[in-house]
Amino acid sequence: MISRRQALLLAALLAASPIFGVYLADLVGYREPLDVAAELLELKEVEVGWAPFPDYTVPGLPVWLGYIVSGAIGVAAILLVGYALAKLSSGRGGEAGRHERRKDPERALRRLREHRQG
Repeated sequence: MISRRQALLLAALLAASPIFGVYLADLVGYREPLDVAAELLELKEVEVGWAPFPDYTVPGLPVWLGYIVSGAIGVAAILLVGYALAKLSSGRGGEAGRHERRKDPERALRRLREHRQG
């Protein structure tokens, strides 16, 4: 699905995310632009629907850890959807095409040319 290098990069970005999304945002007084616009228009906050992690927090966890957990779940959801779409579009599974290119690159090129022409 994803390489070890990609997984390590994702883990590093998730671990660093509270620095930007929690600590530095508080330090510089960052507020969401839509929240600012709603205040300027004097709109009242209304619960529109249900969110699993409102404001990137997880009840019972420190803010910084909830930020990481909600980010990890979001990244996992996107990866799963992408993998499912790749699997559906290939018709044989997400990895089948990759292995074919490694085994017989000329056959893979022929099939690609046929696909583009047809």
